[in-house]
Amino acid sequence: MAVAHLRELGHVRIGLAGGQGYLRPSQNRLMGYRREMRRSFGSVVDALHIESDYSLTGGHAAARRLLAAGATAVIAGSDLMALGAVAGVREAGLRVPEDVSVVGYDDSYLAAHGDPPLTTVQQPIEQMASAVATAMWQRLQGYHAPHVDHVFTPRLVVRASTARPPARRTAAHETDGVGHGGAGT
Repeated sequence: MAVAHLRELGHVRIGLAGGQGYLRPSQNRLMGYRREMRRSFGSVVDALHIESDYSLTGGHAAARRLLAAGATAVIAGSDLMALGAVAGVREAGLRVPEDVSVVGYDDSYLAAHGDPPLTTVQQPIEQMASAVATAMWQRLQGYHAPHVDHVFTPRLVVRASTARPPARRTAAHETDGVGHGGAGT
């Protein structure tokens, strides 16, 4: 959802500041990012995916590395990481969203109150909590159902942290061959 939104705005160099690779949510987000990047652009640039921890400092460090790789947009693995990414973008002398777009994940309370308010992927927390409560109740009642992976449908909440990419950064990176299957894929 986040890649599609950024692509529709005109971004090509979309980076993922993902969480630690051993965590299932991080793996799922990376899989979705890679699938949509391939579908949208034909390839994935490995330099545009950074593993980091789910923290402000993790998002900050990942954003700085993604900017160095030419990203015009950063998708963060959590809203907390996205706020760190915003700080990293600003530290680099750039503005959100005028120079770099940032998308979070969770739609936590922080997302709507960030500066700027974060575009984010909202999880259906009530449905998730209900599924957990049902599974716990069944377990307590002695029902031993097989392990089930629940799949929930999130939604994109568009706020002020995303915009069209600046023409000067997009054009410079599209001509280097990296944006469409060049080195690093």
